Amino acid sequence: MQKHGNYKHLNRICAGLIIALFCFGIFKVYFEDNLEQSAFVEIKGCIIVIDPGHGASDSGAIGTNTKVKEKTINLAVALKLKALFENAGATVIMTRDSDEKIAYNKDSDMYTRRILIRDSNADLVISIHCNRFYGSSAAAGPQVYYCKGSEKGELAAKYVQTQLNSKLAPAKKRKQTIGDYYILKSGKAPCILVECGFLSNAREERLLQQSSYQDKIASAIFAGTRQYFSTRPLQSQAQEPQSISESAQP
Repeated sequence: MQKHGNYKHLNRICAGLIIALFCFGIFKVYFEDNLEQSAFVEIKGCIIVIDPGHGASDSGAIGTNTKVKEKTINLAVALKLKALFENAGATVIMTRDSDEKIAYNKDSDMYTRRILIRDSNADLVISIHCNRFYGSSAAAGPQVYYCKGSEKGELAAKYVQTQLNSKLAPAKKRKQTIGDYYILKSGKAPCILVECGFLSNAREERLLQQSSYQDKIASAIFAGTRQYFSTRPLQSQAQEPQSISESAQP
């Protein structure tokens, strides 16, 4: 009789565990669905311009060891980022979505991008690049730039920089900073320029060519952008700085 009673007790425990696991599974799915819906609430309906730097005859930086071209990595990351935004319900405008030239020379290429950004009515512009430092192979880490005087650009840059540092765990964790780049001054929308890593650094040159690492970059930029849009109503409504300069181009 005692053994029979023990079996019944054990069966009740097992049944309880099964019910608990079932309830946990339902809660997990519910929580993840709500988390996903939260992304839709923050991003849905937004207009995002994604600018994969360089392209066609303009290769951008060249990898020290593998000779990989920056333009190729920029486009790969940008297309992954595009998919994330579109899945969240945003409208995405690409300044280029292939390696075909968009103008007859560098100056006209940059001007074409500027006009597209200016006329896009974008909520945020994200320009994707890779870095290179000719003085040392030790320079490492992604870095996000924003236009001086752009309160919204600075906030977006801060969130994206934090996510990049967290998700990529670079050897050097950099801080967002002001950049004097042409593309940052291409319209009224806040704009950030993301340098995904250094092609002059052997480790990052290797990683930047890996699809899984590019996924991490895109995910980090998307996550930072989500944070930016979730706090956007709290931001100052001051007008963004206008296009005032034709200065440095990455």
